[in-house]
Amino acid sequence: MKWFKHDSDANMDAKLQEVLLDHGLEGYGLYWYCIELIAQKVSTDKLTFELEHDCRIIARNTGSTPAKVQNIMSHFIELGLFNANNGHVFCLKLANRCDDFTSKLVRKNGVKTLTNQELRESPTKTEKVPLDKIRLDKNRLDNNTKTNAIVSKKKNFVIPSQSETADYFLLKGSSVSEAEKFWFFYDAKNWMVGKNKMQKWKSSATGWILRNKQQNNKPQLQDLSVTLDDNSWANNIDDVL
Repeated sequence: MKWFKHDSDANMDAKLQEVLLDHGLEGYGLYWYCIELIAQKVSTDKLTFELEHDCRIIARNTGSTPAKVQNIMSHFIELGLFNANNGHVFCLKLANRCDDFTSKLVRKNGVKTLTNQELRESPTKTEKVPLDKIRLDKNRLDNNTKTNAIVSKKKNFVIPSQSETADYFLLKGSSVSEAEKFWFFYDAKNWMVGKNKMQKWKSSATGWILRNKQQNNKPQLQDLSVTLDDNSWANNIDDVL
């Protein structure tokens, strides 16, 4: 692909405003750099719109680190700026922003992973929103999240499977049998801890394992009883007499 369409007000796109807010110009520049890398690989017999460079190469070429590139790319995918499938990254919406020759190829041959609706989308396909409004909305969302944090945790509790519980017990140096005791004990109690619904089953499991270890480590009283058969008892009596 020789060129692709780039709107002069692309920086006002809502998704790119999110990128600017969280990653600054480094994230914004990384996005368009990746778009260029994808566009370079588009050809007559290759209409996949896939990003073929991995994070290490991109980090080396941009003076960043693989971990930072991976983090920002994950945010791109989360926002819908890129698509991900089985470890591959694509920008399918770029199919509608390519040069005239490539556009004709797309219309003629199509792209298997694209739907008609996606073909009409721009590389971002969101409304233009000022950065200050994004920041205000995000702060409001953060405040609401903090206010409802306790309620959300209670609602989001998921009962662990028996195999998941067993794996955790083994990881903590316990046994499958102890995991089964823990699971059936709390399952019978409807996963209640006292009068409250359990919130973090791993914390409860850790406490269970520690209490079990402490119980096993307690010193055992010696059995001082002596069992004597009839002859031994008689012999001992003779010795005393």
